[in-house]
Amino acid sequence: MAYWDLRPTKFGPAEVAALAIQQLNFDSAYQVAGKWDLWGLEIESLKWQHKPEPLLLTCQGLDFDGGIAATDGNFLVDLGFEHFFTGHAGLLAPGAAANPFDSSDHPVEHTFRRWMSSGGNLKEYHARTRENIQLLFAWMERIEGALPVERSELWSEGEENFETRLDAILGQR
Repeated sequence: MAYWDLRPTKFGPAEVAALAIQQLNFDSAYQVAGKWDLWGLEIESLKWQHKPEPLLLTCQGLDFDGGIAATDGNFLVDLGFEHFFTGHAGLLAPGAAANPFDSSDHPVEHTFRRWMSSGGNLKEYHARTRENIQLLFAWMERIEGALPVERSELWSEGEENFETRLDAILGQR
């Protein structure tokens, strides 16, 4: 297993791909950890931050790990926390997902809900989350244009149908 720490090099996608292709094998997998700038609401301070968030890209060869690519896919992306795209507490497109926080008595959750009900906070929350979703969809289109992608799927552990939820949030005014 090879591990390269490319942080000091400031390599871009072309340089990373050039390194990976030197070791290209059907029984290998490649992971690239990076960051992308997303809007996030700091729940404790209720302040917006546009900052780098983790992103993990994995390319799996056809024979890697007993052929797991046949079921999981050749190209996987861990986008980080789903709330950057779905929002907290089911407030955005509430009919599209169950809200486990409806009856929460946690003080932070209570403060968050009270803050969302005043002024234009919910509207701004929706706008910032929509920006993140639009960034994600544009990124997916670029990936599909650059790679021989036959099928793509947005999936999340916390959502039954992540892509439908994102579409519902985008469609809401």
